[in-house]
Amino acid sequence: MVVKLYCERILLQTNT
Repeated sequence: MVVKLYCERILLQTNT
């Protein structure tokens, strides 16, 4: 699902 990818993307950006 797109939501999952989006959520992971946000988490990765926040972790950066």
